Amino acid sequence: MRLGVCPNKDCVKLLHMGGDDKWIEEGGSVFCVGKLPEASRLKFKNVVHVNDYAFCVFTPKKGTVDFLINANDAFIIENLMGAILKNYRSGLETPGVDSK
Repeated sequence: MRLGVCPNKDCVKLLHMGGDDKWIEEGGSVFCVGKLPEASRLKFKNVVHVNDYAFCVFTPKKGTVDFLINANDAFIIENLMGAILKNYRSGLETPGVDSK
C-alpha cells in the first residue's frame, strides 16, 4: 500500500504501521520505513552522509517528517527507543503489584 502522504514515492516499503489514508483523514498517525532505490549522499562540512533507507512519520500536528537514514542510524534509533521502552516497562512490571 502506498500512502498518499508518503514523501518517498520510489522507496520500497519494508514496514508500515498505523493505518491507511482513511486513518490519516480521521486524525491518526502513521510510521513507515523503506529502502531507497539509490543511496542519497550529502556532504556537510567535512562529513559525507550516505543514507539508503527512509524513515517517515506522519502526525496530524506536524504533517510528514521524512528522515533519510542508514543502518547505523537505525541502530542508534533502536537503542534510543529501547531506553524509552525500558523506562515505560519498569513502571508496569513492579513485582508483586497489580497494575490494574
